Amino acid sequence: MMDGTMNNSLNDAQTLKVAFAFGYFSLAYLIFFFSWHSTKLKDRFEELAIVKKNRIPFIYCIRILGFVLLGLLPVLIYSCTGGDLTEDMGLRVPAGDRVWLWWLIPLAVFFLGISLRTGKRINTGFYPQARYQTWSSGILLINGLSWAIYLIGYEIAFRGFLFFPLVNAIGLFPAIMINCSLYSISHIPKGAGEAFGAFFLGIIFCVITYQTGSILIPVVLHILLAVSNDWKAMRVNPEMSIPKRGSRL
Repeated sequence: MMDGTMNNSLNDAQTLKVAFAFGYFSLAYLIFFFSWHSTKLKDRFEELAIVKKNRIPFIYCIRILGFVLLGLLPVLIYSCTGGDLTEDMGLRVPAGDRVWLWWLIPLAVFFLGISLRTGKRINTGFYPQARYQTWSSGILLINGLSWAIYLIGYEIAFRGFLFFPLVNAIGLFPAIMINCSLYSISHIPKGAGEAFGAFFLGIIFCVITYQTGSILIPVVLHILLAVSNDWKAMRVNPEMSIPKRGSRL
């Protein structure tokens, strides 16, 4: 049992942070998920003149929504309430002993895995989520940027405010297990392969985040993984093509 008013106050503060983080995330993710799968919302979006003119996929709107709900709003709320974005969300440059190894080793492993993974193992019915038939350089760039925006918010949630407050409240190992359980469950709609893979990938991301005190490396790795999945899926999908360099959007 913890003794002293200071310890009790600290415990209460940690408990409130954890309660807010999980309560907010649950509501935000529900809004995000059901907006993504709402046919009514998609139909209304596709009726907009600017959308028809520029052939903007609904998924780009959803990725921006995910960034706002999962990343931007929590950052603003923490900032307005005096929260520490470096301690509670890992929004800082990676630091610590031999931090370069936490960059080098994961990046090397990821690039090796990406190069060895064949396109046949990727679900081309799901990836790429934007279903263009012809992928010009401009479309590829916009798709990559939309992934980056979304995954910044996604990692702020999972490796940020769902992780750091929990580590301070219950310890590293339980926090990793809870985080990865929630992370894998969120991938169930994408199939068994991604759900199981997300659990173990989540462990790696949590360890890197804890060791460096930053979400930056997981953000970079996650973006590389998402973009490479799309690229490989485009290459093996007979209904999609990537024109030679010089094509315009």
